[in-house]
Amino acid sequence: MAHNEIQHRDSTTTGVRYFTIRNHNNQYWNQSYSEPIFEDLVIGNWSDYANPMTETPAGGYVFVANFPPEIVAERYYIDIFQQPGAVLINNTLEASFIEDWDGTDIVTLAHIVEDTDELQQMFADVDSTGTEIITAGNALEMVFALLGGNATYDTTTRTWTVYGRDGTTVLLTITISNSVYGTRTDSTLNS
Repeated sequence: MAHNEIQHRDSTTTGVRYFTIRNHNNQYWNQSYSEPIFEDLVIGNWSDYANPMTETPAGGYVFVANFPPEIVAERYYIDIFQQPGAVLINNTLEASFIEDWDGTDIVTLAHIVEDTDELQQMFADVDSTGTEIITAGNALEMVFALLGGNATYDTTTRTWTVYGRDGTTVLLTITISNSVYGTRTDSTLNS
């Protein structure tokens, strides 16, 4: 999948699919002009808002299309419609979602994770306490573990424990000082 590709998995292969793009002002992308623009909804222009999708492979239930490269970086609303005949505003809406567009690629968590090696080169190493080095990849894994609920806090020992993707491997432990003015103890990183 290209990073500028919109995909829609459908339950049927019948009919044609298209998508529309709306910005945060609820204006529609109109590609019919020599210089495409976002405009307030004009029902008579509905077919100009439609971006065709191709079923790939034929009979494969997945419809794809490229995000228009002329559009500036922003968050956009994507609406996917089934077109039984003519492109009309009352065609069946099949899906609606938000995409973050950076001007070249649709930005997704998978896209960010896929580029972890590039991130490590960009950010080199992260030094959390001055006593050890944590690579950007380790830091990202810890963030994902925290977001995914793979971290615990023991109120008795005042210790945070961050677990890996398997839920058992300890990636990091941090003990918080009891003193109001104290500093935290050094982190222990397990590789």
